[in-house]
Amino acid sequence: MMRRISSLDLESGEQVPQRRRPLRRLWICIFLCATLAPGYEGLLQRGLSAWTEGRLQEALEEFSRHTGGRKTDPLARLNIGIASGELLLDRLREIRSRVPSPAPADSSIGGDSLAVLADLEELERLVEEGGCREGLRRSAGLLGELAVAHDDFETLGDYHSGRFLLAAGDSAAGLAALGRCWETGDAEQYMVNLLLRALLARGKIFAAGELARSVLDRRHDNSVAWWALGLSLREEGRPAEALRAWSQGVAVYPLQEMLEDGIELAGGQDRPSLSNSWLKLLAVRYSHLYQPDALRRFCEDRGLELPVGLDNGEHGAERYGRRFPEFFPAGREWVYHVRYGFIPLGKLVVGVRDSELHRVPGQDPVEAHRVYYRIDSNPLYKLLIDLHDVYEALIPSHCLHSLQFVTHSREGRDRFDRVYEFDFLRGRLLARGYHLMGDIYRMNLPVAQELFDGLSLLFAARRQVLEGSFGPVLTIIDEEVHRTVIEDDGRGRKRIMGRTHPVRKVHGSADYQGIAGLTGEFWGSFSDDGEALPLSARFQIKVGRISLELEEIRHVN
Repeated sequence: MMRRISSLDLESGEQVPQRRRPLRRLWICIFLCATLAPGYEGLLQRGLSAWTEGRLQEALEEFSRHTGGRKTDPLARLNIGIASGELLLDRLREIRSRVPSPAPADSSIGGDSLAVLADLEELERLVEEGGCREGLRRSAGLLGELAVAHDDFETLGDYHSGRFLLAAGDSAAGLAALGRCWETGDAEQYMVNLLLRALLARGKIFAAGELARSVLDRRHDNSVAWWALGLSLREEGRPAEALRAWSQGVAVYPLQEMLEDGIELAGGQDRPSLSNSWLKLLAVRYSHLYQPDALRRFCEDRGLELPVGLDNGEHGAERYGRRFPEFFPAGREWVYHVRYGFIPLGKLVVGVRDSELHRVPGQDPVEAHRVYYRIDSNPLYKLLIDLHDVYEALIPSHCLHSLQFVTHSREGRDRFDRVYEFDFLRGRLLARGYHLMGDIYRMNLPVAQELFDGLSLLFAARRQVLEGSFGPVLTIIDEEVHRTVIEDDGRGRKRIMGRTHPVRKVHGSADYQGIAGLTGEFWGSFSDDGEALPLSARFQIKVGRISLELEEIRHVN
């Protein structure tokens, strides 16, 4: 209509009143801003996507285009510093692999710190020739400047600066940067854990113990802090208190180093029964099909005797070797409607793709299944909730732990992606992605054998229902490990899709916010048959308690 009136005015020769011109200019400015802004954000998104997909050099090049005075310039500089440092760390790892020398005895304490090999002459020469050390210092310097100049990036700048300085061999400067990160009060667990491990790797046991006490005053669920506290108590000659600290830490997360130290300390006190109880805990940590003799070798190396029952596969192939093909019918989708009271919030779709072979380093290929969740909220209630998520996991039927977990999450205008790559053979998790603010990250974290992500957690619950054996499930959410408690809630009958079904009911709790906003208490019902199909659930999200119910099962190509 506006366009037609304008053309008629022009054809008739009538003058458009002057007062309309400012309004027209305003609309043109709004239109240009609306079209240019998405284009600029699209360029930034390309860098974030390249980073999540593992194309680090391409991501660095994309971020480098965003410097030049724009309001996101500090964020671009932050990502440039992180990406540059990570590329240099990859170069350092490549150089390190060329040096056929055994790692120092304390390398496990240092985690990923590459400075533990800095005394090797050949490595020093290669590092200096490649410019890795000086490059890491430059990246750390850029991040340190951002930490000082921009409050929003203070914690992140100090954390990544500290990481790169440690890798460059500047222990004092690296520890100081990590200390400033902790002092801001905004440090995440993985940030303070790096500081704790760095102190331990450099023999600063008592300093790590003091820091651990401060950490545990803020949060009781940090297993690395419990481990550091126990090491400090052991050095003080208080072994009983050290074992109590480690027992509390194991209840949070079965950290391998803490379990091994507990076994050696308990055995050193001539208390074989206590040592055996720790061995039983370690058996779960060590048991998997990839290394069936790992626990036996550990005991033989330390002169320990395996407790009765742990050497016959009780925690190994007998548990993890059972397959669950009924969980993974390829080409099938289950559609659940999601309600908040009488309000239809949206749909949850769970689907299974064809199986594929996944190569495990040093082992035969493992058959695994692609499972996906799609969550879309109802557009009619956009002001209440605007959620659009896609989760995908690669799950082998013999253990139900994901080998890979991918997240594409969007809430309103906010979006974040992440990729988890699990290596249970080596007990490591590589996490890569970016946060809602737009800062990138890459982490290498320790994992226990029985560890589930937010998607594979559903299959852990189905296994518990089938086996009739319930208990807490270690769950990794946002790079932190939590416990999802699942309890038997009896049997019953429930009307689903126009039919009444016998069901097994569960009740549980989650101390985190997971997929679809799951948090707090939850209730669920599963078909009481060999499939243990999830039929309905009730749980808490941000806006209150919601319900899910299966409404359709369909086959897709």
